[in-house]
Amino acid sequence: MAITKRQSADLAKQTFEYAPAPEATDHVRIQPRYGLFMGGRMLEPHSKKRFPTINPATEKQLSEVAEADAVDVDRAVEAADRAFVSWSRMS
Repeated sequence: MAITKRQSADLAKQTFEYAPAPEATDHVRIQPRYGLFMGGRMLEPHSKKRFPTINPATEKQLSEVAEADAVDVDRAVEAADRAFVSWSRMS
């Protein structure tokens, strides 16, 4: 959608409220470990493998994230396939 010069000028006059910068973490609750979200649940990865996520500003570890493998991909596709039937009726 294109906007006209008038709409652009109107937008320039508006005051916008800003949230904390996305790199700020004081307003975020970071879990020590994250699983794989499938079928409405957090699941452990099939391989049991995890990898660290690092804050590039501090080089400190933020959390551990589940590492998915082919079995996990198959589980995710099956969960999405099951959910598609009910979700497709919502719109």
